Amino acid sequence: MAKDRRGVERAKDGNGRFCRSLEQLEEDKEAARLYGRVCSYSEVARLQKCNVSTAYRRVHRAFAVAPDDSIDTARRVALARLSAQAVIAQHIAESEFVAHSNGRVVYLSDEPLVDVSANLAALDRLLRIEDQRARLLGLHAPTAARIEVIPSDVLEDLVRENERLIAAAETELGIRVSPVPRAAEPTSEA
Repeated sequence: MAKDRRGVERAKDGNGRFCRSLEQLEEDKEAARLYGRVCSYSEVARLQKCNVSTAYRRVHRAFAVAPDDSIDTARRVALARLSAQAVIAQHIAESEFVAHSNGRVVYLSDEPLVDVSANLAALDRLLRIEDQRARLLGLHAPTAARIEVIPSDVLEDLVRENERLIAAAETELGIRVSPVPRAAEPTSEA
């Protein structure tokens, strides 16, 4: 056990990183269960005696771990909420609004001036809803990348081999292609 920056004793995993205790995992599950019972993050925070951002993190950590029936139910509730919000935002995005100034409708050549700011705001909200839905479904999971480092001497050997093969092909075909000048070698002079 080691102390974190707040002085709290916490366990570390094999890589030296702090890991969640069983008590913390249970708090996360309970936060997800409360959220699944159609509680808001503020209500979860009030019931668990923590701040709203902590309640939010607890719910989302519970969603990220192995599925459990109560967490799966909470995830379905969260997705249903997002779907309902998306329907409302879509309706607003498709509606037409008129511009107002000082409480009066603004006219342009006897026609009310159309205001598209509400439509654009609704489209931005739809993007945020879709992003949150993708995170809940795990679509933003990190992907593995493979990076290869090739030493410069191996790379130079490959270039020389290619040059040799090109020269052999030119000789065989009876053609000569003008050589491409090599880039100047960096000097070690400072």
